[in-house]
Amino acid sequence: MGLGAGRCEEESWLVRREGFQFIAVPQPQRYRRAGVSAYRRTRRRRRSVPLCFFMRSIQSGTLRLHANLPSHRFDELDAGGSTECLHRKVAGPSVLQGSPDLSALNSERRRHKWPNSTDAWERVPRGWPRLWLCHAVLLLLIPLLPVLAQEADTEAKELADRLPRLGSSAQVSLVTYTPGEELYQAFGHSAIRVRDDLLNIDRLYNFGVFDFGTPDFYLKFVHGDLLYQLAVTPGEEEIRMVGAYGQGVSELMLSLSQEQKQRLFEVLEINLLPENRYYHYDFILDNCSTRPRDVLERITGSPILERGAGSQTFRQMLDPYFTRIPWIGFGISLLLGAKVDRLASPREACFLPADLERAVQTSENGDRSLTLEKGELFPPEGLPDSWPFLSPIWIFYGLGIAWFLLWLFRAKGHAIFPTALCLTIFGLMGTFLLIVSFWTRLWVLHENYNLLWLIPSHSIAGIWLFFPAKRRPVFLRWYLRFAFVAACTFLGCSFLLPQRFSPAVYPVLAILVWRCALEFAPGRARVRS
Repeated sequence: MGLGAGRCEEESWLVRREGFQFIAVPQPQRYRRAGVSAYRRTRRRRRSVPLCFFMRSIQSGTLRLHANLPSHRFDELDAGGSTECLHRKVAGPSVLQGSPDLSALNSERRRHKWPNSTDAWERVPRGWPRLWLCHAVLLLLIPLLPVLAQEADTEAKELADRLPRLGSSAQVSLVTYTPGEELYQAFGHSAIRVRDDLLNIDRLYNFGVFDFGTPDFYLKFVHGDLLYQLAVTPGEEEIRMVGAYGQGVSELMLSLSQEQKQRLFEVLEINLLPENRYYHYDFILDNCSTRPRDVLERITGSPILERGAGSQTFRQMLDPYFTRIPWIGFGISLLLGAKVDRLASPREACFLPADLERAVQTSENGDRSLTLEKGELFPPEGLPDSWPFLSPIWIFYGLGIAWFLLWLFRAKGHAIFPTALCLTIFGLMGTFLLIVSFWTRLWVLHENYNLLWLIPSHSIAGIWLFFPAKRRPVFLRWYLRFAFVAACTFLGCSFLLPQRFSPAVYPVLAILVWRCALEFAPGRARVRS
C-alpha cells in the first residue's frame, strides 16, 4: 500500500498527544538526547512531562501548538490528520522554516531577559511543584485557543484564495490499483483524482509515497519511524504508467457538489504543503487507503463504511493477498501479534484499497449516493502464482514425514546435530521476535504469542548440543524435557489463545517434539554425525 517514489525528510520535532492538544518543541542539540529519554520514561510512567517540554519551548523562543477544533474548521486546513496546525512565532525564526537559529534565540533571550534552563526553571523543586506549575501555565493559555483558531481560519482562507476555482465540469474520483508484483504493491493502492479540462488540471493525490533511499530505511520501517507523504502527479500519465506495468486501474466518479469539490481541492493542496505532507505510516490504521477515506468523510460529513465487514479480523482480511506469495505471508504471520486478530469494524475495514472502493460505492453524500459510475481504465493482468507444493505447509509436512520415515527404517540410532540445529534456529527466531515486539512502536507487532513456541532460550540448549560431551549437564536434560512439554502444550492448546497462527507452524512443532523426545527418551543409541 505504497509507492516507491518521492523524498522523505525527517523533522526534528518531538510530538506528544496530551489530552486535547499537541505540544511540539524544537529540541536544541544539548536537550535532544535528554528530552527523548525523558519522553520515553514518561510513556512508561504515564506522566505529563510534555508540559515541561512546553516550558522549555517558551524559553527557547518558539512554539508550535496543535489543537483539536470543530470539523467545519478543520475541513479548510489539514486533511492529513485529526488536528489543525496553528503555527505562531513567539520570538526568533518561524517554525515553518525548520530548526531554529540558536544564536538568534539566545540574543532574543538576553534582550528580553528571559530565564534560561539553569536559573529560574532549575530553581523550581522537582516533582509535583514543577508539574503543578506547568499545568497552571497551560490553564492560563487555554483562553487563547479560540483566538489562535480564528487566526488559523483566516490563514487557511488566505491560502485557499490563491487556488483556482474549479469549473462546473470538474470531476473528482477515487482511483484504485489492483495488487502488483512488488511487495509494496501486494495490497493495491488508492488515490484521489481532481480533473478540470477547462483549467488544464489533472492531479492525482497519493498518500502512500515513500523513499527507498531513506537512511536506515528498514530499521525505521520496523520501528514505526518511517515517514510517508502525500504527493501529486499528473493523473493521466500516472494511470497509464501503472496500467503498463500490468496492474488493473479503476476509477470511481464521486457525486459532489461544486462547493464540496472546491473544498476537497483546497484541503488536498494545503495538505500538500511541505509542513503538512509527512505522516507516520501505520500498516492498518493510517495508510494510503485510510487517508482518502478521512478526506471524503470530512468533505461529505458522512461516514464511509464497508457494509459487508465486521465478521472478519484484520488477519483474515490480509490472508487472501498472501496466497501467491506464501513464504512472505508466513513470515508476516510470524511477525504480526494478537492485536490484528480482533474484528475489524466496517470503518476500519477500509484499510485495504479494494474494500475502500466497495465502501465508497455504498456510501451516501447527504440524501444521494456518493458515487456516480465506475469505469475500468486498465484491466488487471494475471500475476504469477507460486506452485502450491512449494508453499511452507507442504514443504514442512513433506520434509518432516520423509525425515521421520528415514529415521524409522534406518534403525541405526539418531544424530544429535539435527536436534541442535532445530533448537538453535527456533531460539534465534524467538530472539528476533522478542526484540522486535518490545522495540517497535507498531501496535500490530505487539503481544506476539508465537513466542510461546519460538522460545529464545532454545538457542542456548541448541548451541550446547553442538559440543560433544560424555555426559550432559543436568540442566540440559531437564531443558529438553521442558522444550518437549512446551511444544506439546502449544500443539494441544493453541486454539485457546487470542492469536491465530499459520497452519505451517504445526508440522514444524511436530518435528521439534520428535527431536526433543529422542534426546531424553530411552531407546536407540545416539549417533554423533
